[in-house]
Amino acid sequence: MPSLSRLSAVTLSAIVGGAYYLRSEKWPFGSEKDAVRSMSVLKTAECAVNSTSLQFPDIHPSPQTKWDSNWDNREPIYMVDPIEYEEADPIRRQSMLEEVTPTSKRNIILIRHGQYFMDRNHKNYLSLTPLGQEQAKYVGQRLANSGLKFDKVIMSTMTRAEETAKLILNELPPTTVKSDSLLEEGAPFPPEPPSKHWRPTREISNINYLIVVFSNFLVKYFFCLNFATEGSRIEAAFRKYIHRASWKQKSDSWELIVCHGNVIRYFVCRALQFPPEGWLRMSVGHSSITWLVIYPDGSVSVRSLGDIGHLPNGKLIENFSCLLENSF
Repeated sequence: MPSLSRLSAVTLSAIVGGAYYLRSEKWPFGSEKDAVRSMSVLKTAECAVNSTSLQFPDIHPSPQTKWDSNWDNREPIYMVDPIEYEEADPIRRQSMLEEVTPTSKRNIILIRHGQYFMDRNHKNYLSLTPLGQEQAKYVGQRLANSGLKFDKVIMSTMTRAEETAKLILNELPPTTVKSDSLLEEGAPFPPEPPSKHWRPTREISNINYLIVVFSNFLVKYFFCLNFATEGSRIEAAFRKYIHRASWKQKSDSWELIVCHGNVIRYFVCRALQFPPEGWLRMSVGHSSITWLVIYPDGSVSVRSLGDIGHLPNGKLIENFSCLLENSF
């Protein structure tokens, strides 16, 4: 009996200390067989409390960083009038917080454009290739078959993104559509480790041979300038589009953003509060689907990253050399 009591106590402690809860959500982009996917998520509160008694290697302490619940500057406490809140009694304070507390989820679908012409001498430079057009149609059909009604569609103002968005819209019911130059492709953040194959590009023309000795300086200058200017723009796009729902939003929303690989990868890193310098360590294919869910409390889940399951064999890329665009 004493042994059984000790075993019961240990078992109960393990259950309490490592409690899990099940979060099930419909998966609208696949077949009926995988219509419901379940994800077991470790409750962070219990994990944080019990992590003090667990031994982790010194080289990998856990947790390395804490989740910033006010990452989007929309925590309810920051949405109320501070003076009125300070002067209010406890009951009124609670009421004020409840009034501005979100109750709905935002589902943000990020689509990378289709394959495009990269040869500057081609007459259709920066436009979609025939393969890219097919890719855009396939992703549009997949979104249409999901049965979802998108509340809005937002596209980058670059040609390849606009063409992709228009082909997708041909497959979807009418909805609100707008373009935004903040979503254009660019260099979001200096990658770590530094890339051997990828560099932000900025044309430097009419450099006289007499100043060739300064070429290394110029390259480094414009390299940094790209991150300073384009990175700030892409960060502004993140803050504009990736955040929890407003307390005024009464139902879950579905929003479609057609943009670019670098933008999507940076958004994912920022939304998950991962180091932004790691954006180049992942890859998202042409016409791929990345699905972010932002919950009312500000927590974020990536339900899909670079999903290209809608593309048949032969419609992915023409050859593996295309992968170099997204490699180290």
